[in-house]
Amino acid sequence: MAEPRNPLTDMIRNGTLEALGDIASLYPDDPLVGFALLTDDDLSGVFHAACTASFAGSSELPDIKFLPTDWNQAADRAPAGLVEAETYLQHRQTRPDRSESASDAFRAIVAGVALARTEAGVDDSVFVTVGSTDPGELMEQLEEQAVSQLNTRDVILAWHQWEIDGAREWLHRLESKSLPLSYGDEYHIGMLRSDITRREKILRGAG
Repeated sequence: MAEPRNPLTDMIRNGTLEALGDIASLYPDDPLVGFALLTDDDLSGVFHAACTASFAGSSELPDIKFLPTDWNQAADRAPAGLVEAETYLQHRQTRPDRSESASDAFRAIVAGVALARTEAGVDDSVFVTVGSTDPGELMEQLEEQAVSQLNTRDVILAWHQWEIDGAREWLHRLESKSLPLSYGDEYHIGMLRSDITRREKILRGAG
């Protein structure tokens, strides 16, 4: 017998469907380029953000499609499902058993967004993600899983290439500093090199 679905998944599904419908009504002739649900590292709340073609086209940032924290398009009101989900998340740590970890809750959110994306028929080219506005290491890992679950192969690979390009830029800045480098800079250089190598393996494996 299958385990019952996490109630948070249904709240997120309903809220995401409502958000997508509201955005389509607000921008009827403006195709969607990106959609995200954003939270914090403690998963104390959740809100949506969107990016349409005209917004992306007018941005000075060429990679705006992959920068949901810089998107400023959203429905005029918080969808009821997301309000319900936020209440659920705020009470998550106060429940007696505290059995639901942040990772479990995050994955329940992703599952809800995945259901909504399918039901709403969101175009394959649209970048969809769930992430933190200021992610730590765990949330970065969870967002990578979310991107892989919520997007098509072409979008996933484009996102990884974008991450590689950004890491290379930071690596160049750090390696251009005067010697001796600080311990912190040396640590970040090692982390950036490792991340670039890992993502390049993903791209090669997909080729």
